[in-house]
Amino acid sequence: MGYPDTGWYEKLAREILSGDFRMYDGARTPIYPIILIVGLFKWKLVWLIQMVLGVINALLIYSIILKATNSKKFSFFVGLGINFSLILLFFESNLLTETVCIFFLLLSVLILQKTTEICKPGIFKKDINYLMLSMSVTFVTLTRPTFLYIFPLILILIIYDYFKNSDNKGGFLKKLLFYVVPFMIFVGGWSTLNKIKVDYFGPTTLTGFHLIEHSGTFIEYAPEEYSELRELYLKYRKIKISETGEQTTTIYMVYPEIQKNKGYSIARISKELTAVSLWLFYHQPGLYLKSVKRAFVDFWLFPNFIDYWDLNLLRFKILRAPAGYWVLLEIYLWLALNFLFFIGSIFFLFSRQVRNSPNKLTIIYLISTVYSLSFIQAFVQYGDNWRFSVAVK
Repeated sequence: MGYPDTGWYEKLAREILSGDFRMYDGARTPIYPIILIVGLFKWKLVWLIQMVLGVINALLIYSIILKATNSKKFSFFVGLGINFSLILLFFESNLLTETVCIFFLLLSVLILQKTTEICKPGIFKKDINYLMLSMSVTFVTLTRPTFLYIFPLILILIIYDYFKNSDNKGGFLKKLLFYVVPFMIFVGGWSTLNKIKVDYFGPTTLTGFHLIEHSGTFIEYAPEEYSELRELYLKYRKIKISETGEQTTTIYMVYPEIQKNKGYSIARISKELTAVSLWLFYHQPGLYLKSVKRAFVDFWLFPNFIDYWDLNLLRFKILRAPAGYWVLLEIYLWLALNFLFFIGSIFFLFSRQVRNSPNKLTIIYLISTVYSLSFIQAFVQYGDNWRFSVAVK
């Protein structure tokens, strides 16, 4: 199934394929559009690619758990269990980035396990691991820019490993370069392309569109210098709330009118949205933090799958009711695991088992990735926060 985001990815895919960037807006990053190109813009073929990635993701989970526990049985059943997740299966059938993000995130975990092992003979192999780690982090960032934080997170872990593990000190500077340079070339290069084409340095020009999801709830407090934007937003916010009960995504009703009236690019609109949002956050911190709290809770609590699947579209009607019960069971399992992780992971992180574990850095990475995303996503954007949690959970 396609969604509004899908059209943006398809637009960039065709621009990459043709080399014609005259209508380029810098909104989306290149990895998922490349998947669409590989799938020849045939959605069933893209779906097949994502299904294959789903199987590979299960194998990666098996490998990660096997390396951590040395238990083939436990690893097998966890990896197999992932294949029975209708939630993940339905995302594989949607033209969205979740499955691709999961693939690169799991790849980064597996490579980090190899990278932080006690060094065995073969420095070159270790250097290649750092390069592969860099590429996995680069690709997940260029799939969804929110994951930009993973680069410094792993960099900190690599430096920590250097000082704590006396066996891993050989050629450290070279290893660091293998990790840092590819990321800077690709992510920095894409950000530079945006600067050249649309005068916006960064992997995406949608930062302001995300921030307004918070500030839009109290944009009536915006100063007179933003009066035109304020009044236009308030007009469409009223319509959006009357239709859905929420003001989220109002900006996607507003920005076409701004483009029509003023001829502004996505990048210029985003800059203005960023400016008004930061002004409102500074002058109305209580309202901002209230919105952040809602976003944070949304990340951890009940997932709104109804917006992304319709079980009535299943071809075989006999499967609709069982699939509905199965998804409901998964949702309750999802909530239970979220609760256990939220309560127990911090205590586990400082436990003796983790301190003495050869997979200590991997465990820190896994826990830090989830918590970091929950806070970053909450502070930057409100709306569909639970969906953005799928890739890390």
